[in-house]
This record gives sequence, C-alpha cells and structure tokens, in this order.
Amino acid sequence: MLRQSARPHRNEDEQQGRQRVCRHTTATRGTKGRALLCLISFLCFVTAPEFAIASYPPATAYAAKTTVVPVTNNRTYGTAVAADVGLVASLVGVASVQVTQFSGADATAAESLVASLSLPNSDTSVGNVDALVGDAPKHLAMADGVLVLGAPGRAGRSGGARVWRLDLSNANTWIDQTDLGSHTGVTNDMGASVATAGGDVIVLGAPYEDAGKGAAYVFQRDVDVSPWTWKTPATKITAPGATAGDRFGAAVAISHEVNGPGNGWVFVSAPGFNSGGGAVFCYARVTLTGNNYGWSYVQTLQAASKTYGDVTISQNFGTSLAVANNKLLLATRAPAVNQSGFGVSLGDGHVYLLARDGSAVFSESAASADTSAVVTTSEGRWVLDAVLTPTTTPGGEPSEFSVGAGAVGGNTVVLGVTGRASENGAGGSVTGWLRAVDSSDASKIGWVKQTRVKNDTVLGFGRAVAIDDGTAVVSSAGALTATESTNDFHEGSGVITRFRKNDPSPSPPPPLPSPPPPPSPPPAPVRGRLLHQLLPGR
Repeated sequence: MLRQSARPHRNEDEQQGRQRVCRHTTATRGTKGRALLCLISFLCFVTAPEFAIASYPPATAYAAKTTVVPVTNNRTYGTAVAADVGLVASLVGVASVQVTQFSGADATAAESLVASLSLPNSDTSVGNVDALVGDAPKHLAMADGVLVLGAPGRAGRSGGARVWRLDLSNANTWIDQTDLGSHTGVTNDMGASVATAGGDVIVLGAPYEDAGKGAAYVFQRDVDVSPWTWKTPATKITAPGATAGDRFGAAVAISHEVNGPGNGWVFVSAPGFNSGGGAVFCYARVTLTGNNYGWSYVQTLQAASKTYGDVTISQNFGTSLAVANNKLLLATRAPAVNQSGFGVSLGDGHVYLLARDGSAVFSESAASADTSAVVTTSEGRWVLDAVLTPTTTPGGEPSEFSVGAGAVGGNTVVLGVTGRASENGAGGSVTGWLRAVDSSDASKIGWVKQTRVKNDTVLGFGRAVAIDDGTAVVSSAGALTATESTNDFHEGSGVITRFRKNDPSPSPPPPLPSPPPPPSPPPAPVRGRLLHQLLPGR
C-alpha cells in the first residue's frame, strides 16, 4: 500500500476556486506523486497515448521484472491479488492464498514463497462458495503485514474471515491465525468482500444479508485486551434507505490514518442500488470514548451513464473499490452477467478526491454530468476528479472486456481488461494514468493516460491488478466460477507478473572542460602538463 501523502494546493483566488466547483471539475491535494505505473515489458505491445499535453510529464516506460507461477499449476492463481511492502498475495481457488516475497522493487526473481495459507474445508463445504465471491473475487486483502481471507461459507453461510499476521522477526512466517465470525449466526455470507488497515480495523462485506439489502461489519482491534484480539460484536453498517437487491457490501475499502477529522473512512459499494445503477457509500470515522471508533454516513457516490463507442454502460457502479492515502478513491464499473455491455465493455474507473475547507485544486478531467457542487464538512467530501477509460482495443486484436480490475496508489491508477476465451483466451491489457501538475501552470491538474501494455503469451492477462510502492502486479487468471468447456470469458494461464519502472539508461558523461586559453604560443611541454592537470587520468 502506497503511503505517499498529498498536500493541498490552495487556490490563489477563492472566486476562481468556486468557479472550478461550478464547472464541476474535481479536487486534488496536488502531490509530487510517484512515477506512474505505465507498464511495458519485452513481451508487451505498446500503443501511443490517446492524448498528450505537452506541458505534462511524458509517459515513463515500465518493464516486466518478475513472473511468478503457483506451486502447482492452477488457472485460478491470481484471480485476486494484493501487494504490500515487497509481498504479493495471490488467491488460488476460493480458499487458499500463496504469498511470495521479493527483495526489492526491481527484483528479477522471487526471493521466496513465504507461505501457503488456507481456510479450513468446513468453510467451503456448504453451498456454492465460488458463486458467492463471483468472477472477480474481493475476499482477499493485505496491508502492513496483515492478511485477511474472507470465508462467506463459514458456519452455514453466516460467514467470517481468517486473519494472519507476518512475524517481523521471521519474514517467512505468518502467525496468530485468528478467525472472525458472525455473533448472530444469521445467514448473510459475511466475508464475501474484505478490507483491512493493517489489522487495526477489518471490514467484512455481507452483500446477501436481509434479502440482498446487504451490510458491512467493522472489526476493531481490542488493544486493551491483547495485541491480537478484536472487539465483539462488530459494528454493523447498513445503507440509508436500503432495498432488497442492493447488495450493499459487495466491495469494501478502508482508510485508517492518524486520529483527526477526515483521516478515517469506510467505503461500501452497493452495485444493485437504484435499479442496478450502483452506488458507493462513504462513512467517516468518529472517535468515541474508550478507544472506540464509530462510522458516520457522509455521502453517496453515483455515476452517470456513459457511452463508449457503440456500448453504453449504466449499471454495476462500485464493481470494485480501492483507496490510497486517504486522498484518492477509485470505484470501477463493469457490467455484470445479463447486464448491457457484459463481455464487450471495457468499463471505466471513477476517481474521487477528498476536498476539505475549499483548499483543493480541481482536475480538468472530470465531466460536469458526474458530480455535484462540493459541500465540505469537518470530515470533507469526496468529489469526482476524473472518469478514466482503458485504451480502446486496436483493430485486429482479440476482443477485451472488464471485470472491474483496478488499483490506485500515490498519484497512479491502473485499470485492467481481459480477453475472451472464444478467441483462444488471448487479449487483455492494462492502462495506467498519472495525476500530474502542468509544469507551466501549477493550478492545472490532469490525469494523463500513459502506456497501454498487453502480453500475447498468456491467457487472462489483466484480470486482477495491484500496486505496491511503484510496482504493479498484473495477474493472468481464469474466473473461479468458470469451466473451460462452458464459459466464453474466463480462460487463464494462472501466473502473475510484476512491473517496475525501467532503470534509466546511464547518462552520457559531461563534456570535458575546455582548457583555459593557452599562452601564445604555448610551449608544447607546458600544454601537455596543463592538459594532464585539467584532465586527470588521460
């Protein structure tokens, strides 16, 4: 998880800032971001950005550093991925995770397989757990040495999760295996989605609770009892005005920074909200007595219909969620089965910025139809900063579609699309963006599309993506719910690839200094001595 924070650029003129709000452009903290993960490898095909702004930083090339395969070949390896502090966690099937360690961002080989972690068989023996987590699973999360694997099938589908902690004294060992579960025993499939903030707070989504109205459960670590226990019962969060089929809790995300207004958030998506249009609900952390936290509803985010080419998408907003440094929130949209655009749409990603006290600088990328005027609170408001769309698949390439793969870190967003099995499973690509400041006008902020990357040597490329401190992880996997013989969209090779910025080419040596004007005429021996003194080693 990237930890680079953003600093606000204050508007020089308050009236200009308000005019930006009225234009419905979006807010930023304007950081000197990390270099964009514009991905490229020796196997990858690169297309030119669809647009470029001369005064913005140019695209930066990235190369494939490492390709990782599972201990035993499995096409579902990498159906979900998480990356943090040199570790990459890859889902295998519905109930296992393999964690691989790398010595550094530029490592060209994995240092070791840290662990293979699994749920007990009892957690997956009841019902069709694969269907509960879907084609793009969200029941894996990892942050600050804490890994969470959701168990929605536990205890007759009341659900829960299993949690591990990395032993800092032995980087190859995960310890303190702990199970979180429902305190009511109600069948609600808790753990169909998970999020963690390094173990201090863990969120489990239960999208099928109460006829699909859904809920989210927040577990807070109880440091007064021991370093590795959680307070019970968990705090239950529900959507305002929930209706059956909303599936509140289908995806969850959390930001849990230092104490203070606006520094803690829980985000919960409800892709069935508003007749399937979808929404993301934002809850601000509130400090209570006794080292307790609460979460207060602040706002609902929704997306307008968009037409890309001949495909219009208007459903399933909040397919996945990702948040970075309490400043940027990414919500993807990809049509689900039986929705218009499924299997053909590249989807999109909506990026929101936390705006507080009128101090934010708005991006020039956001569309006015997709955001309302900023109304700040003590916690802030999340305001649309841009709507990002993957690069259109060039003619002659295999068809691509989105299952909602997206990640955000620092000032970087990556979106993945994958290929169709009907075209031999080939295709798939990843597009990245950098949020950058105009070098000639610091008040202008824009999301600049970077390089598109594809890899024709694997199947299912782009199904899942993650970002870790300047490194991107891209999986090539098949869906849990699919079989090769019956499904058109879910082939996969079962590998992951780490991408990193290319090492810069060595700079040419500076020109040799010109010798001072010699005396006229300079004696040859003297000039030789002068040159020797000016240019040592020659």
